[in-house]
Amino acid sequence: MKSRKILFLRQTALISFCIISHFVFGQSLVVNGSAVDLQGSCYLLTTDSSANQAGSIMSNGQYSLYSPFTLKARFNFGCDNNAGEGLSFVFAKTNSNTGNSGGGLGYEGITPSLVIQFDAQMDPASGDPDYDHMAIMANGSTDHNGSNNLAGPV
Repeated sequence: MKSRKILFLRQTALISFCIISHFVFGQSLVVNGSAVDLQGSCYLLTTDSSANQAGSIMSNGQYSLYSPFTLKARFNFGCDNNAGEGLSFVFAKTNSNTGNSGGGLGYEGITPSLVIQFDAQMDPASGDPDYDHMAIMANGSTDHNGSNNLAGPV
């Protein structure tokens, strides 16, 4: 049975989220870069600053993608006027905690991977629409025009 690590990655600007499911309770989570554990299953990945920041939260546990699971989370992306690039929920077999930053949304180049991206900035080179969007991507790709765009952007 194959297992995957779960990575939470974020680039630039304010973002925080609370994990409100037992899915990761009992598993140790590792914070990287600018990420901070706020206790009570809440994490701040980056602060409200113009500095280029990157933060990630990675699960030490392995989870089978062959079995159903539920993860409930609440995300705060900050204000649109100061929003960063976005956030990525990454399933990967790697122990790496970041991919390319900026338009790479912290996962670009991590392969193999399955990614749910929450993109708050338009990047015409990646085929991004001119609005905030989500997509399901594979193999570390951020290109919505390529074959690794599995669903979206919506």
